[in-house]
Amino acid sequence: MSEIGFLPSHHIIIDSSFNIIDGQHRFLAAKRLGTGIYYMIDPNVTPENLISLNDLVCKWRPKDRIKHYSEIGNSDYQRLLDFAKSLSIPYSWVLDLLSEKIAYSVKGLNEGDFKFTKEDEEKLRERLLNIKRPFDFLNQIKKDRTTVFGKKLIIALDQFLCQKNIDLEKFMHRLEVDGCRFNRQNSVKDYKEMFEEIYKFRSKKT
Repeated sequence: MSEIGFLPSHHIIIDSSFNIIDGQHRFLAAKRLGTGIYYMIDPNVTPENLISLNDLVCKWRPKDRIKHYSEIGNSDYQRLLDFAKSLSIPYSWVLDLLSEKIAYSVKGLNEGDFKFTKEDEEKLRERLLNIKRPFDFLNQIKKDRTTVFGKKLIIALDQFLCQKNIDLEKFMHRLEVDGCRFNRQNSVKDYKEMFEEIYKFRSKKT
């Protein structure tokens, strides 16, 4: 290992559960090279202060925190990941819809206080599946994924489809006919207005 630059004096630091505290980039470099790397276990690191230590080195993203809390046994975070996986959707969609809940906050998510119950699953399942159908279709007709991906779009689709006078099958048919009229918008309101136009456009001619 020393021949390719991985010296004992440049070891990575891990906790007793082999979570990397310092040396993420060196670890990834060694992994790409298919070689081992020296490490040292710091017995003073706990699950509670692991996030703070990593934030000092490389600030953790929400997905890092969710993965961390699920791995140390927080059932709410694990339920979130399992639920999203069962629907074949990004977990961020679930968080987008939960952002309407008073009990949900980014601060709580980051600090390990996030709650996701079986009741939440049942309330969101149908809404998320309804969102997935037009979203997947729009991704097929738009080569640039950044055009359709984003929180504003997800919330707009949910709010639009939750209206009592909106029929999902009819909306899907309108997208198949007039999906080329879909464009990236700046706000949830603008997305909803665009969906309304697409939904009603052909009905004016029939």
